[in-house]
Amino acid sequence: MKPRRLMTRRLRCEPLEGRLVLSVVPGLPTAAVIPHAVHNTSAAVVAKSSVTTAPVSNVSSNWSGYAVTGSSVSDVAGSWVVPTVSTKTSGYSAVWVGIDGYNSTTVEQIGTGEDVANGKASYYAWYEMYPSGSVTISSMTVKPGDSITGSVAYNATNKDFVLTITDTTESETFTKALTAASAAMSSAEWVVEAPSSNSGVLPLANFGTVTFTNAYATINGTTGAIDNWQSYSINMESRSVVEASAGSLSDSPATSSDGFSGNVSSFTVTYDPTSTGNPTPTPTPTPTPTPPPPSNHHHGWGGWGSGWGGWGWAQTDLASQVTVGHGVGSSQLSSAASHAGRDYLFGSSELFDLLRLRV
Repeated sequence: MKPRRLMTRRLRCEPLEGRLVLSVVPGLPTAAVIPHAVHNTSAAVVAKSSVTTAPVSNVSSNWSGYAVTGSSVSDVAGSWVVPTVSTKTSGYSAVWVGIDGYNSTTVEQIGTGEDVANGKASYYAWYEMYPSGSVTISSMTVKPGDSITGSVAYNATNKDFVLTITDTTESETFTKALTAASAAMSSAEWVVEAPSSNSGVLPLANFGTVTFTNAYATINGTTGAIDNWQSYSINMESRSVVEASAGSLSDSPATSSDGFSGNVSSFTVTYDPTSTGNPTPTPTPTPTPTPPPPSNHHHGWGGWGSGWGGWGWAQTDLASQVTVGHGVGSSQLSSAASHAGRDYLFGSSELFDLLRLRV
C-alpha cells in the first residue's frame, strides 16, 4: 500500500495482524489476534454441499471475513468485485486474501485498497509481506466494479511465496515471488480490513457489500472450501458497535479453472450503515467554571490547555504565598496567570489541578 501515515493492518479487539499500510491481524501470541472477545458460538451455515465444520464466531476491531487454521497452509485464493466506496465521509478499506496472521505474527497477502480522503476515492492493488510494509502495485489500474482474483501460494522448491492478483476486467495480472523465512503457514484468510495508523484503527470506509467467491485453501496437501477445516467467521466491532459483518458460507463445486475437484466457498462482508466507522473521538469542551467566592485570595484566569483544556482559574493565598491553578478539562494546562512573583508549576496531564509555588 502507498505509505499513508504509516498504516498497519491488524486483527484487533485485539487487532489481527495487518499491514503497515494495509495489513493483517497480529497472531494470537502477540498483541493482536485472538479476535477481540472470542464468542465461541457456532454460526449457522448454508451450503450447497455438506459442511465439514461449522465456523466459530469471533470479533475483531479491524477484520471482517473468514479464516481457517491448520498445519502447512500452502495456498489460498479467492475472487471479489472492487466495491464503490461512499465519498460522504473519509475512510479506508482493503479487500485481500493471505496466508498467516490469524494466529501468527507474519502475513503474506495481496489485495485491493478502497480509500476516501477529502471527498475523493482512490482504488489500487497492493501486496504485503508483514511485518514489512505494504507495496502499491503501480502497474495495475483498479476501478470500482472490476473483477479481481487474488492468490498466495508457497513454492516448496524455491522456498518462497508467489503472490498473484488478476484484474480480469482490465486484463491485467501481477505476480511476485518473495521469501519469508519466519512464516508460520498456520492459517489462511479472506478479509475486508480497516487499516491502522500508529494511533490505532483508522475509520472504515463505507464499502457497501463485498462478495468473496471461489474461496479455497490448501492445507497439508488437501485443497478444499473454507469449511473443509476449522474456520472462523469474523465481525468487525468498535466499542461494541458492529462495523462490518461476515455472512454465512455457501459451498459449490469447483470449476475446471480452479484446477482441483471439490468445493469452493462464497460469502459476503457487509458494512453496517448504522456504524460510525471507527471514528476518532472528538473532545467536547467543558463549560467555564464559576470562580470561587471572595476571600483574602487573589483570583485570575488560568491559561489555555494544550488540548481541550478549557479555561481555568488560579488563586493565591497571600499568607502562604501558594498559588493553585485549577483547569477544566482533561488536558494539561499550559500556564496560569498571576499578578506578581515568579511561579513554578507542578502537575500531571492526568490531573485537573496544578500546584504553583510562588518565590
